[in-house]
Amino acid sequence: MNDQQFEEKLTSLDSLLSACTHCGLCSEGCATFQATGWEHESPRGRLHLASQFLHGRIHPSSPALSTFDRCLGCRACEPLCPHQVPYHQVRQVVQELRRELPTSPISSMSKKQYKQWIVLASRMANVWWRRYGSKWLSIPPWESKSSGSFLKKRARPKKGQPLLAVCCVQDLFQHDVIEQALAFAERLGNPLGVDRNQPCCGAIFERLVHGGEESICNPQEQRKASTLQRRARDAFLKWIPSQTYFLSMGCQCYVAKHSDTGLDFYAWIEKLLDQQQLTLYLSQAQEVYYQPYCGAVKRGQDPVLRLLQRIEGLTLCEVSPSQVCCGGYCGETLLHPQHSMRMAQLKLSQLPNHATLIVASPDCWSLFKVCSKEHSLTIYYPIQLLAQTHIKSI
Repeated sequence: MNDQQFEEKLTSLDSLLSACTHCGLCSEGCATFQATGWEHESPRGRLHLASQFLHGRIHPSSPALSTFDRCLGCRACEPLCPHQVPYHQVRQVVQELRRELPTSPISSMSKKQYKQWIVLASRMANVWWRRYGSKWLSIPPWESKSSGSFLKKRARPKKGQPLLAVCCVQDLFQHDVIEQALAFAERLGNPLGVDRNQPCCGAIFERLVHGGEESICNPQEQRKASTLQRRARDAFLKWIPSQTYFLSMGCQCYVAKHSDTGLDFYAWIEKLLDQQQLTLYLSQAQEVYYQPYCGAVKRGQDPVLRLLQRIEGLTLCEVSPSQVCCGGYCGETLLHPQHSMRMAQLKLSQLPNHATLIVASPDCWSLFKVCSKEHSLTIYYPIQLLAQTHIKSI
């Protein structure tokens, strides 16, 4: 970063901070604030620290700025801001400046560990690794190995057929989820195909690129992760057909930041039900809790929630406060399990034992799966519940 770029960053940070009135409404949506109660772990507190940093009152190596490392980047605070302060841009600029300035923060993750996660992400993202080396892949906290690539085993889609885009984790570890999604589309008379040549969208690198102190302390490795993410994203945007529906809301929200191509699978299901005047019902009444995906909350729309609300025989309970991230955003569970578990425990303390919890993202799923045994939880993706429903005309 040259002097001109540095000055532009400082000017940008000053402009972004000027809109904040310090009302504190954003704190209601902040997972780290809700878990700790500390002001410096809230968006308002972080914005204040960014202002102090900008005006030279806080040194770049100050431990006070480590609060930006613990921020999940879920952006659940932004819809609550009456002045639409782009908090995520403030955090991004602060982290970029810390990365460039001579700082000496202490990372809880060694350089070796950080590099290992980058290697694992790159192998999960690489279509050739998924095809030919996938059975050697595993994710440590899950204590399970991949069962191979689902996409590799499928026939090529018909020309012009709408496609289901699946995330790398589901392709390697959760074949049943993909099968249920394809089967449900078939039940509605609109079969979807999958493309064995589908590349990774790059979302798997998000926390590695925009993460915490490990990316600040290891700028060379961070740049490598950023390059790998950019290459994956470019390849995905070059590949994606117009009629593509995302099974993972995490992938869909990430791609939506770079392209208008592709729709959410659950929004598509909702549209089909409306067009065909169909409704869903359960033969036996069920009660479930729902943890929304932070990206969907940020966009102010949640097709999963709307689908669940229209199922007859389903009682939907709120996980309060519902707008707060569970702690698993963008793979935080894998990088900083103790950090994410503290926030997850706050959520789980509100649920009765043996509850059924619906989560819309592989990141949320992995986090709750780790601690589901202790709380006797049943964890479902939305499609796993939809697969249990019956369909009838309105």
